[in-house]
Amino acid sequence: QRLVAVAQIGAHPNGRMGDALRRPGALREVAFKSLEGNVFFAGLGNPNLFSDPFAELCEPAAGWASITEEDEEWATKYGSCIRFNAELSPRIIDPDGEKYFWQPDKAYCERIADARGGTKSRGYYRFVKAFWCPEGAGNTIYQESEFRINNALDSVEPIWDSQPTTITALDPAFTRGGDRAYSGVAKIGKVDGRDHLHICQYKALTEDTSDKKNPLSHQLVLQWKELADDWGVTPFKAVLDGTGSGIAFGHIVDSLWSPAVSKVNFSSKPSGRKAYFRGKEMEYYNKNSELWIQPKEFIRSGQITGVNKELMAELCTRQYYSKETAKLRVEGKEEHKKSNNGESCDIADMFLLLVDKAISIGMFHSEEVKRVSKVTRTNWSKIARKKQVKACCGRKLK
Repeated sequence: QRLVAVAQIGAHPNGRMGDALRRPGALREVAFKSLEGNVFFAGLGNPNLFSDPFAELCEPAAGWASITEEDEEWATKYGSCIRFNAELSPRIIDPDGEKYFWQPDKAYCERIADARGGTKSRGYYRFVKAFWCPEGAGNTIYQESEFRINNALDSVEPIWDSQPTTITALDPAFTRGGDRAYSGVAKIGKVDGRDHLHICQYKALTEDTSDKKNPLSHQLVLQWKELADDWGVTPFKAVLDGTGSGIAFGHIVDSLWSPAVSKVNFSSKPSGRKAYFRGKEMEYYNKNSELWIQPKEFIRSGQITGVNKELMAELCTRQYYSKETAKLRVEGKEEHKKSNNGESCDIADMFLLLVDKAISIGMFHSEEVKRVSKVTRTNWSKIARKKQVKACCGRKLK
């Protein structure tokens, strides 16, 4: 249920690296910079996203369109890729399969299917089929194609119609079981008459162990404030994750910077804004669901740029809640970490806060919602003019 990618890189013994390949830049840093000479490098991992470093190592020489789920081995840009599909394990297909007792069996495949949302889920493809889940087959909120088709990955700042407003957000690592403290800066304004948000900078905030004066929480606030000052962001245009222990962290922000900084609680009730989902207007289950889903319509409308591959990868791993509900709901952070090897979406959380801040200050309106509303009003007007709908008493309704 794994993929092995072998690449001839260049007087070191043969090198191997496991799932560390999922870390951004690990492949390039370890394989192509640290190793020299004629060496074979083998990377072992479970395929997840086309945009992650392991996929870069596995990409077919002729492009992704050149292979299908039926392929078990192919040539890559660096060497070759060998696929181990658990469904084709010798323990399953060999008549005397139990002699391969260490291999995956049918019970393993069924267990993964039950735990990951079925045989069409991203988790099943990742841990059983050892292949990339087809677009739309899983239960994820975002698909990689949405970002590529709608130019969300454009890193060049657009030409603004007028001076944009700069905002900043912070996701402190310790607020909800995160791994890293991440801050970001974005600009919001008009581009060709439409509201547009461009992410200008991503910055991981780190602890300075030599600083004996300020504890970690104070260091994070001071680093974030310095970033905001560099970009000319006022406290009113700043927002942070104020969930759980983030409440106490917010008090430190109030003291060291300003009480005007917004705090968003991911566990709170939704704002009351609604979303169009599968052709109908729906409410959000909670604030966490609202924060995760609301950027989707802006991305589809081409109103967000500056998304990097790491952010896209984090957004594409979060899933809708496994059971259908009357309100739009996404899986909780602990559920997500459980199904994604403990990985936390810290960059994504920072991005979600940027989008929510832009909306809350009234500077970011969805073009998709405008189009839907316009079509609805136009269609209703046509019906009213043509049919002259009557009440049961016979009088015309205007």
